[in-house]
Amino acid sequence: MDAVRIAREVVETRFPAARAAILGGSANTGRRTASSDLDVVVFLDGPPAPYRETTELDGVPVELFCHTAESYEGFADRETADRRSPLLHMCGEGVVLLDRDGFGRRTRADAGRACAPGLRRCPRQTWRTAVTCSPISWTISTGPAIPMSWSSSPIGC
Repeated sequence: MDAVRIAREVVETRFPAARAAILGGSANTGRRTASSDLDVVVFLDGPPAPYRETTELDGVPVELFCHTAESYEGFADRETADRRSPLLHMCGEGVVLLDRDGFGRRTRADAGRACAPGLRRCPRQTWRTAVTCSPISWTISTGPAIPMSWSSSPIGC
């Protein structure tokens, strides 16, 4: 599986006007398994962000964490206050897939610095639960062109 190719193709297809996108999670590390999904943080200029969406390409599940710059900062600040920020780790350890104006590279560098001084990494199960149980809008789709809404509540973090 070429994680970068798949993630980039999903971003380019679903979000042609995205400001930036970063592939995080285990996909680009030694922690990746055959059943790993791709975690992609996508930065949009405004609505419908913030929201979360699950899609698939070439049989690979892709989790899309869509944010504006402001929603990302607020979400990361709240997670950091709890001393565990999966979002910062995804961005700080991730691969920049798209960067129209330098925001993606700056965000990756800033997140990497924020994680470095001792923001401890959550155990994988805690990380999954923290991300999955957040009050996030859920959308599931079977491919880039066939979305099905599960609920439409905005991120309430």
